[in-house]
Amino acid sequence: MIVKRSFQRKRLLFSSLFLLNQTFSSLNFVLAAEDTTVEEQSCTASKDIEVCEAPIDCDTKVENGECNSNPYLMLKHCMTECLDDGDLATIGYFQESDVISEGDSIGCFDTRLSEDEEDATCEDLAMNGDCVNNPGFMLFYCANSCMVCYEPGTKTFPIGDPQEIHPDDIDNPEIIQKTIDIILKTFTYMSTQIMNQQSSIPFRSLCRNNDEFCSSLAATNLCIKPENYDELPDDDPERETYEYMMSECAPACQSCETSLIDLEVAKIMSDCIPDTRHGNIFGPGDLNRMFERIVGELEFGEDKIVPDYKANIHSRPTHPPGFKGNDDDPTEYVLGPWVVTLENILTDEECDRLVQLGGSRGYIRSELEEEKDYDEEQLRIEKETEDAYRTSTNTWCEEECWRDPVTQRVLQKISNVTGVPDSFSEYLQLLSYVPGQYYKEHHDYVEDQPYQNPGPRMITFFLYLNDVTEGGSTRLTDITGDDGGIFLDIQPKKGMALLWPSVLDEDPSAMDDRTYHEALAVLKGRKYGANAWLHLRQYKSDPCDYDALNEIGLEENDEGDFEEKENEIVENDE
Repeated sequence: MIVKRSFQRKRLLFSSLFLLNQTFSSLNFVLAAEDTTVEEQSCTASKDIEVCEAPIDCDTKVENGECNSNPYLMLKHCMTECLDDGDLATIGYFQESDVISEGDSIGCFDTRLSEDEEDATCEDLAMNGDCVNNPGFMLFYCANSCMVCYEPGTKTFPIGDPQEIHPDDIDNPEIIQKTIDIILKTFTYMSTQIMNQQSSIPFRSLCRNNDEFCSSLAATNLCIKPENYDELPDDDPERETYEYMMSECAPACQSCETSLIDLEVAKIMSDCIPDTRHGNIFGPGDLNRMFERIVGELEFGEDKIVPDYKANIHSRPTHPPGFKGNDDDPTEYVLGPWVVTLENILTDEECDRLVQLGGSRGYIRSELEEEKDYDEEQLRIEKETEDAYRTSTNTWCEEECWRDPVTQRVLQKISNVTGVPDSFSEYLQLLSYVPGQYYKEHHDYVEDQPYQNPGPRMITFFLYLNDVTEGGSTRLTDITGDDGGIFLDIQPKKGMALLWPSVLDEDPSAMDDRTYHEALAVLKGRKYGANAWLHLRQYKSDPCDYDALNEIGLEENDEGDFEEKENEIVENDE
């Protein structure tokens, strides 16, 4: 058990407000102590700069929460009022009513669903250290609780217990003054470093003051590492006290980056946290605008080189401008998500070359995303029986296939039409269907991807590389999303592209459940195609090592298998 300050830590029920007011009259605060309700000027200030213009009303500023939101100014010019309000103890902390709600910040959510009321919530898991011990799960399913979701520069955030003055220092004006300085430095450290830098995200969920006396203890130099630390035995009180401060008072000690988590682990985690604020290529409304450009209702821009094609609209969210809605203006589309075909977007040469590249790489049986979770019998059924879900074959156009000049020309066309660079796209998936082969109803949206660096598949850009004698259509199975039996069948045509979104226009990270589809069986001839899946964020430059991420928190047992480590986060004895 680690104790502090003569190892007799007395818990007092009164707050720092009372303690500070008891000694206030005897202090000569660096931040000033006079009452400024009427005489002081109104100031805008930072840590180093202050500009005053007119008389202010400190009470009004306190009521507006400025002791918390603008502490450097208020603790200098309205100290008495801030003490009376009690906000000093919560500088840099969320008030209970202001805690960020799930998903409030930049489209980031806790998505873990508890099957039982007794199951731990994301918040419970985060407080238990799972954001570090099990990041492969937590960063994707409990991102909000792991504090991935806060905007850079956030000024208020949860960093543990509100701070009080240690009872041993109640009559020590110098320590009280230093404690206030530590609180302000903690506020600056958290808002300008921990909450402002992408590389600090792995530390955020652990970077908390877990003791109400952290700032007071830090004011007595307990954050300083003993000179002979490496020589001290593990149970030495000085060593124990320093280690306690590093683990339980890291914000007050400004040591979150160095004391809470292994730097190599932090680097792995940092590389795997998506930049949802700046990395998204599409925001709300951009998907619609892209399709409106493709079908000729909006301009591409003078500097854009767009290939020739004939656009056919099979489904769209609304009627176009000027639609009359009568028998003189019939529609050849349904109202639903965008579904568009572009005839003649590829030349015969480009189609033939992609087929040739696929053959040279070798087509193999297509696998389902879910197969990684199948047991032996499920895999046997999928591979060997007529109940298989997918029977096509495919290969990926990587390496020399991707570098081929014709491939590059095709990729450039896709980019020019959609406005999405190739770096946001998966490598082309080259497909082959012989008679009898098919792919049953499915969706291109992959459940885990929204929480990974590339984000979800936004757009499917499917290329037909030959004409099919009979069968082989692409069917969008419930285009209105209401189980009304309305579907679209698109027959393959050489050189044609078929486009549809997997996400919603109003939220490009959320699945559009109207675009389930299937590849109907080829009846005669052979079907060749190429899939381009365009993601919300950069795909080809993803720095995350997902294998390494999933191994964090695992250790090898005696049988050679990997199991979850016990929680190694230092627990408060109380």
